[in-house]
Order: sequence, then structure tokens, then C-alpha cells
Amino acid sequence: MAENRVMKVMLINSSIREHGCTDRALREVASVLEKDGFQADIVWLGKGPIADSLQPHEKDIADELLAKAGEYDGFVFGTPVYFGNLNGRLTSFLNRFFYGHANLFKGKIGAAVASCRRTGGITSVDEIYHWMGLNCMIIPTSCYWNEVHGNTPSEVEQDLEGLNTMRQLGAMISYLLKLKKLGEENGIAPEMMPVVRTNFIR
Repeated sequence: MAENRVMKVMLINSSIREHGCTDRALREVASVLEKDGFQADIVWLGKGPIADSLQPHEKDIADELLAKAGEYDGFVFGTPVYFGNLNGRLTSFLNRFFYGHANLFKGKIGAAVASCRRTGGITSVDEIYHWMGLNCMIIPTSCYWNEVHGNTPSEVEQDLEGLNTMRQLGAMISYLLKLKKLGEENGIAPEMMPVVRTNFIR
């Protein structure tokens, strides 16, 4: 790895609103990463359809971002909470993003954030981590659950604890990126075991 390479984090906003509460939370995380010299790219999944299938489908945002995923050292997935869990757009996206593409994510950093009016944030964050846990990703924590509260971005601005949690998450991601860079420069990387599949049918 070139010593002067700028490490990159992709922050994905799955809200139907490009500049809503989820975006506000992700921007707080990104502000810390950028302050520490990392490239933080916030990507909106848009309003178009996202196929939840590996069957033939029209090219969509999942294909577009998969083509770029190998360039990134970390990922933050953001979701609004509608009915107590992550939204359907992100579920479809994550199924496509991760299935069959483990080599793009192994040993990289992954985090999740949720924005909610009142509750359901921790359930949504926990659910997103299922995809990361199956793909050998390194998961940073923060000083509280990774969620912000508010019905509008201006209300999120009033959630001082939530915004502080986002900044602390950004700081932990930054710390892990620095460790990852030191490891790469010194030939240190996590050992990846061969995949073993067992079906419990009896």
C-alpha cells in the first residue's frame, strides 16, 4: 500500500429524503473523519427501485456502488426507522451488496447508524450488523447506541447526545483506520480462515 494513499469511507444514506435526519447523522460522523484527513463520501441511494434478488435485473445503485466498494476501507450504513427496524431499501441493498462479495469487505471497518422519531434505533443498528458479522468486518462502537432522534434535521440538531454519539463513532472509525494503515504498512493483517459450510438437516 502506498504510504500517501488517502483512506476512504463510504457513508450510505438509505432514506427516501436526501437531506433528512439520516443524512444529518452521517454528516456528523463524516465531519470527524474529514478532520482527521480521511475521505468521507456520503452516498444517497436515491428513490429508484433496488432489486432484492440475484436474478437478472435492471442495473441499479447497488451495482454502481459494488463496482466502487473495493476502493474503500470502511463503510457506514444509515437508515431511518419507520416501523421499529431498518427500512426496506437498505435491506434490499445490503442483501445485494454483501451476498457473494465477502472479499470486498473482509478486514474492513463497518458501522451502522439510525435516525428515529422516538424508538427503534437500536433494533435497526443491531440488524444492520448481521451482514457485517458474516463478512469478517471490524465493528467500532461509540459512547451510546448509534442513533439520533428527531422528525426533521432541525430537531436532530437539538439531540446533542445523539450528535455527540455520531462524533464519537467517527473518532473510533478514524482510530481503527489509523491502526489498519499501520498494519498494512508493516505487513500485519488479520488471518482469514477458509470458509466451512455445514447444513444442519438432521
